[in-house]
Amino acid sequence: MISRFSRFVLYHRKQLSWSIAELSRRSKLTCPEISRLETGKRTPTLRHVKGLAEAARIEARGKKTIV
Repeated sequence: MISRFSRFVLYHRKQLSWSIAELSRRSKLTCPEISRLETGKRTPTLRHVKGLAEAARIEARGKKTIV
């Protein structure tokens, strides 16, 4: 079952037209980690949430935000 968190990450990544590789670069998480988070195969840890939050802050300084 895909969690709300998984759907949230996937939805906002697609809204920003970011590839998994782009989100990986911005969040400092690996591509496989992001893929597993988006498919619900991995439970997010604090490190994952912090990395994704950092990626969101970077984009928030630009034209869009994911949160």
